[in-house]
Amino acid sequence: MRHRLLITASISFCLALLATTAQAQIASSCLRPLGIPDKWVENQTPPWDSTDTFDPTGANPDVYLTGFDPITDQGLPIALTLYNRLDPPQGGSAWAVQVSEPGGGPFQDAIVTCSGYFHALGESFPSVTGNVAGPFGAGMLDLISQDPAASWDPSANGGRGGVVNSAFAQSPRIIALPVFAPDAYAKSTSTSPAMVKIVGFFVSERTIGAVHGYLTGWSQLTVPPVTARVGEWAQLSATFSGPGSPLAGLTVEFLFNDAVVATAQTDGTGTARPATTAFNPASKPGEYPGAIRVRLLEWESFFVADEAAGDLTILRKLPVITWPTPADITYGTPLGPQHLNATADVPGQFSYTPAAGTVLPVSKDVPKSLTVTYVPHDTELYEDTTATTFVNVRPAPLLLTIKDAQKFYLDPLPAFTFTVAGLLNGDTVEDQFGRTTLETTATAASAVGTYPITMGGTIDAENYFVTLNSGVLTIVPRPTAAVIQSVTPSPSTYSQAVTFAVGVSSSVGVPGGTVTLLRGDVPVASGALVNGQASLSVSSLFAGSHALTALYAGAGGFAASSSPVVVHSVNRANTTTRLTSSVNPARTGQAVTFTATVSPVAPAAGAPTGSVEFLRGSVVVATLPLTNGSAQLTISTLAAGKHAIQARYAGTANYASSLSAVLQQTVKGGGK
Repeated sequence: MRHRLLITASISFCLALLATTAQAQIASSCLRPLGIPDKWVENQTPPWDSTDTFDPTGANPDVYLTGFDPITDQGLPIALTLYNRLDPPQGGSAWAVQVSEPGGGPFQDAIVTCSGYFHALGESFPSVTGNVAGPFGAGMLDLISQDPAASWDPSANGGRGGVVNSAFAQSPRIIALPVFAPDAYAKSTSTSPAMVKIVGFFVSERTIGAVHGYLTGWSQLTVPPVTARVGEWAQLSATFSGPGSPLAGLTVEFLFNDAVVATAQTDGTGTARPATTAFNPASKPGEYPGAIRVRLLEWESFFVADEAAGDLTILRKLPVITWPTPADITYGTPLGPQHLNATADVPGQFSYTPAAGTVLPVSKDVPKSLTVTYVPHDTELYEDTTATTFVNVRPAPLLLTIKDAQKFYLDPLPAFTFTVAGLLNGDTVEDQFGRTTLETTATAASAVGTYPITMGGTIDAENYFVTLNSGVLTIVPRPTAAVIQSVTPSPSTYSQAVTFAVGVSSSVGVPGGTVTLLRGDVPVASGALVNGQASLSVSSLFAGSHALTALYAGAGGFAASSSPVVVHSVNRANTTTRLTSSVNPARTGQAVTFTATVSPVAPAAGAPTGSVEFLRGSVVVATLPLTNGSAQLTISTLAAGKHAIQARYAGTANYASSLSAVLQQTVKGGGK
């Protein structure tokens, strides 16, 4: 396959290329939350590698010019390390950025699952604040675990390098990363600069402080076979797939006989579809293997794909048959020229079925079909074809209506009746319908719903066009009654499991299905009925008084019902607070981390929320929120001596406050 090679010849050409790329609006909805600097010209310690530091100062400054190249940098090893926003960035500096809307998923989850939001070139991303070193490493390990056997083989793809041993057609470890200009990247400390391209990166392994992998710009173009008839427009399409996700906005050229016949840009699925009037093959009918070729118009962003080819099949033209629908006829009228009058747009021979002079029987519910076979004189360019039209053969009309009926679930079937309108010449119901019956598929135990009432047996109305209006049997749900009783005494404790017994009954049969415990109109628990009984347990009731009802949803022919209200009270859960020190004794100037852990007292459970006050004596040093039931305070300004430290949990609506024991923190003076 042929590749289109893009060469940067000068600074001005490179700047123009960047401007063109930005206007192309190449975009991805699957970027990971890591930005990296683009490749630069390393003038101080050439050649460039991912450990070089970008330095645009001095007598021989580094210059951002070339950027990553999809061919020369295929397989380039990169060691991603978190950028601290203070030191000059290295080639593998990874900037933690937000790639999802505010309030999106955690940083680690975004590494594994990607952002899920659409991002385009020229967009800037806010920086992720806080310590993300742990989530960074853990997220990369989670990503590797999705495809653990995959590895990078430098000899793959004809020596270009690529992923082998993957369990997937596209390994999830090949991810798309946003790339920033290194000079702007080095200057930003609070928000990332604009993204200039997207690169593919295979995550190889994680070591302490770094994630190792390889740049990859190789992707794939695929073309489905194209089929069209002579003189008709053909639908062209091609699909581009790249690392991480499909890319929108890539321009694809479609060629036939080495001439460009259409262009189109890829959509959000990576598929490019020209207009349906873009390609009209003028060749003779036949098979043309590989006649449709596609290629990228230019390397936009970072990715490059081989050309691809698809087969073209050109079919012979179909003659256009025009055949007016005949007017209705009465039984006994022979077919003639007023019925068999088809025409064609090219010379040929007509052959009708049934033939002229045929008398058709009464068509009743389905019109009778008339078919013509047409053989064109020019069989090289045109195919034989057939056409069909329909004619109604009318009998006398007769209307039969089956009356609708209704019953409760489990009640016996009612008697069915019908009426007839339109009998002529003294004919009676017994004459025409004496051997018929009214039937339904329903039984006494059939499920709630509607069932057709149909006519069985033999109808002797040969001279009539019988219109049958079927009836409907409606089976409605049988009424039920629901009751609820609290098994766990009231009041209970917050997060304690509270059990309620629910019963549902009916005058006939035993209801099944599910019941739902409601607080007001909010569901808090549900369960299945067994012999009309269910036991529901809920531990999510907040502290306070709750008006609860049991709602039976109805099932198996039984109607829904709701129980009377039961009031249940819940007390706040008691808590205990424990305080620990990371180092005791410590020395002046040494950082000491105090950890406050708040735990519920049984029977309560869960992780208390809210905030904790850290006190030195009676002075509040800091107030910090709980995370998973704990909060940490790090301080390095404690003077030499002993300090009485306590943690005080303020409590919430569901958890009571508590105070830790006093922790005597010793701080020694300087020296070892």
